[in-house]
Amino acid sequence: ITKKGDVLISKSGSLGTCAIVDSDKEFTTYESIFTVRTKKDILNNIFLINLIRNPSLQIKLLGGKVGGTVSHLNLSMFKNFEFPLPPIELQNKFASIVKEVEAMKEQQKHSKNQINNLFNALMQKAFKGELKC
Repeated sequence: ITKKGDVLISKSGSLGTCAIVDSDKEFTTYESIFTVRTKKDILNNIFLINLIRNPSLQIKLLGGKVGGTVSHLNLSMFKNFEFPLPPIELQNKFASIVKEVEAMKEQQKHSKNQINNLFNALMQKAFKGELKC
């Protein structure tokens, strides 16, 4: 059963796609997904998913895929894969920076939507003849 904070990693199809469970509801996953529950004092989940998303690590990780037309990550290969593991303090600092950057990106997205809405409202006024230049 998957729980909040677990890391989900695709092992077939879009190999290496990953996410952190952000729901309080427990659920089960398909067999095409690894569920990774880390020891919080050893491995930060945000650090782990960013590590897995790293292009150079993806090459090494996906180099171990098996299968014909549909490739799969083998569970034993994944378990035996050696990840670089800095001290938890550095992982937590990295995760904190990632959270700040993600918050800034979300704020930028919100600002862009507001600008687009204001621009569209201005354009409507301009074409209705309500805007005088």
